[in-house]
Amino acid sequence: MTLEIKQFKLTNDEEIVCQVVEWPTPEEPSMVIRRPMKVISMENYKEGARYYAFRPWLIFQEHKDNMQILNSMHIVVEASPSEYLTTQYNKFLEEMDKVTESDRKSITRTTLSELDEKTRQSVLKELRNELKEVEKLMEKAKTEENELKGKIIHFPDNPKGRLH
Repeated sequence: MTLEIKQFKLTNDEEIVCQVVEWPTPEEPSMVIRRPMKVISMENYKEGARYYAFRPWLIFQEHKDNMQILNSMHIVVEASPSEYLTTQYNKFLEEMDKVTESDRKSITRTTLSELDEKTRQSVLKELRNELKEVEKLMEKAKTEENELKGKIIHFPDNPKGRLH
């Protein structure tokens, strides 16, 4: 079953990403969602970076068979998440699914810490790859700049401030 993944900003300022099972109707303002994950933002001013992580929005409701009802009147913003966010959300769900059935009944901080570390390591790896790409582009630009130095013709200053 392929469900639509949506990102919601709620009236209490929480931001969640979830799978929408059933949309609200004019007669029924509630919607059915599945696997809602709260988006947590963390700043590291020392590194000059911002990290994002997912957390189960409702405790003990992260199992894929659990459904929740969300009152659509509490949604401030609805968005289709970016491809990157969707990929990260699906990766997080895969990691959650790897937790054994017995652990699901009592998820501990250690398990969430392990997921945090995996997420952090994944983000750091992607940032390192992006940094390598930027460094390559900067090196290429520097090389092109050096090649152009001998080809630039400098005109003497024009005392009248005119081009003609």
